[in-house]
Amino acid sequence: MLKLNLKLKLSNSLSLYYGGIFDWDQALQTLETLNQQAESPDLWNDQAEAQKILKHR
Repeated sequence: MLKLNLKLKLSNSLSLYYGGIFDWDQALQTLETLNQQAESPDLWNDQAEAQKILKHR
């Protein structure tokens, strides 16, 4: 939990410096979705889509 708090503080301070807001919760949700897709046994049925998933992850 300490690491998460530090990441949140860091991302909030960096977002102010760079003028953007990093949505940590959305990033974690997206990663979870990508991980589930990457673990699918049918992942490589569509190679182009599989490469997109793994690249984005």
